[in-house]
Amino acid sequence: MTPVRMSYAAAAIVFGGGSVLMGPNFAVGLQGGTVRLDRLMRSLPIGGNDGPTMQFQALWQKNCEAVEAAFFAQGQQIDFLTTIVTGLQEAQRAAAEANQGVATLNAGVSLSSSRTEPVDGLLTANSDGVVSISAHSRVYTTGSTETSVTVNAGSVSGFAPGAFVRVFYNDAARVGGAVAYQGTTAEVTQTGDTHVIGGVLIPEVGSPPATGEGTTPPGYVRQNTGAQEF
Repeated sequence: MTPVRMSYAAAAIVFGGGSVLMGPNFAVGLQGGTVRLDRLMRSLPIGGNDGPTMQFQALWQKNCEAVEAAFFAQGQQIDFLTTIVTGLQEAQRAAAEANQGVATLNAGVSLSSSRTEPVDGLLTANSDGVVSISAHSRVYTTGSTETSVTVNAGSVSGFAPGAFVRVFYNDAARVGGAVAYQGTTAEVTQTGDTHVIGGVLIPEVGSPPATGEGTTPPGYVRQNTGAQEF
């Protein structure tokens, strides 16, 4: 029987290389290369009466091992990439948390240093215990940038003559508009979402309406310091 021979074209498996950087002075290299497979020769029989020749079996075994080794190396590269992606995701999460922390800090500073425009003259109280709040603007400062929103007028009531009432409202979105004013005779601090307007003394029965004072923003000098502080 005539030995069987096979004609073929040369082939190669190629794995590309590259590099991924993760932070200062740290890199993970992806090693790549070309997997070369042994070629058959036209004059080399691949089989005979008893099946594949010893030469062909040895060549086939060697090529199979080379392909398997290449795919095993590729699996290791995939594991490396998975580790890198996981690290990048963790870094992104940490960066997002840091950015959120900075944003929260900036929002707190912007509120604590914010002011009303005008500063004084927004509060009027009568002897019936009603405090009226005039429409005004709330000015927030972030760095060198100022943002102003309009806040509607409103009122609070239910206070006794002689009480010193502090007026405030909560505005988490910092958009102003129709806010829900609140009044208290306790201390109140402009922090979190709490925006303080100022304070006013409820006049005694039969006395004319009283005008309150606003909070003191940084760098503001009051002309009248005779009113009760709050």
